[in-house]
Amino acid sequence: MELMQAERDSNLRKKKGERGLVVDQGLLLLENQERETRENEEANKRRKLLDEVKDLDKDDEEEEESASEGEGEGEKKDLKGKGKATDENKEEESEEEDSDDDDDEDETAELLRELEKIKKERAEAKERQVRT
Repeated sequence: MELMQAERDSNLRKKKGERGLVVDQGLLLLENQERETRENEEANKRRKLLDEVKDLDKDDEEEEESASEGEGEGEKKDLKGKGKATDENKEEESEEEDSDDDDDEDETAELLRELEKIKKERAEAKERQVRT
């Protein structure tokens, strides 16, 4: 049955003037599906990673907020007890804030790079779909 279908296809191609190797359409579909599955899995992994990073950032922000609220109350108590907060404490706090800002900027830059990769991959996948 398949042989007869292949002969008919061959005769049709000859009438149309086409030559060369006939690619198995089923095999092409299978390969395309496997490739798309791999791409989707990779994109899903990246999305999960980004979501985890976002969750971690949220947790860190919540911890920082609660810690800063606690520190603010502690400083008020220190002011009542000592009269003034020392300049050394203020310098240490500003240095910690600077390093936190640098870390946040690094994480943001990394996330933006990852987002650009995902956008490029999606665009490439759309181009491939349009071609086929």
